[in-house]
Amino acid sequence: MRLARPLSPPSPLALLALCAVLAAPASAHDFWIEPSTYRPEPLQRVTLRHRVGAHFLGAPVPRDEDLLVRFATLSRNGELRVPGVHGMDPAGIAQAPESGTLVVAYESRSSVAELTPDKMARYAEEEGVAAQLPAGWQGKPLLRDRFARSVKSLLVVRGGGSAGFDRVAGLPLELVPLADPAALAAGGALPVRLLWQGKPMPNLQVAALSRLDPSKPLVARTDGDGRVSFTLPRTGEWLVKAVKILPGGDGADFASVWASLTFVAGEP
Repeated sequence: MRLARPLSPPSPLALLALCAVLAAPASAHDFWIEPSTYRPEPLQRVTLRHRVGAHFLGAPVPRDEDLLVRFATLSRNGELRVPGVHGMDPAGIAQAPESGTLVVAYESRSSVAELTPDKMARYAEEEGVAAQLPAGWQGKPLLRDRFARSVKSLLVVRGGGSAGFDRVAGLPLELVPLADPAALAAGGALPVRLLWQGKPMPNLQVAALSRLDPSKPLVARTDGDGRVSFTLPRTGEWLVKAVKILPGGDGADFASVWASLTFVAGEP
């Protein structure tokens, strides 16, 4: 995937991240938040990194104020902007509340990626979006995808319960757990609802990847209420993701919105 718009002005970290994406295979398009800890102590400061890659292996993505629509934490204390420095990695820093779950939410403006038909075919198969793509895309020598990110991470304060794990952040495309991930044991069921503009999104593929075995994702499609359920074979760090395709416009063949959710299942 070739990014048509690099960070401006480019920093060494930005160039490193871009080179990693360019050198990666076609599937290197996942984006997620990686906190320094998913289980902070009360009022602990936590660094928040942006990652882009595939199979839960990613290059760092420095903070880009030009792309940032919203980068915030939500907790029992309300919503707070995540502070940070443009061009730097980590992308931000947050403070845990005294108890409960801290939801970290990130929304980006759109960027443009160019894909060959072969890369587009692999993308369509892996993400289950072939039926959403515009007719005739296979006959084009190059396709332009105007993509944006809707990203969340769940941090649970130690010793303070996990209230707020199902808090809706209001992202354009959003994954919301309907059971408490922190309370799951290996073999437990995790139901998730996918929302588009705040409403349940049916018939969209959702995948769940374990950090310990990312080459074997769990894959399901949402039902009429936007729900899927995964039986997680292990506890630990998980990435759940989904993609929605939209009409392109402004010279793009199509647009896409990528949602992801990272969390730790069970108590580490």
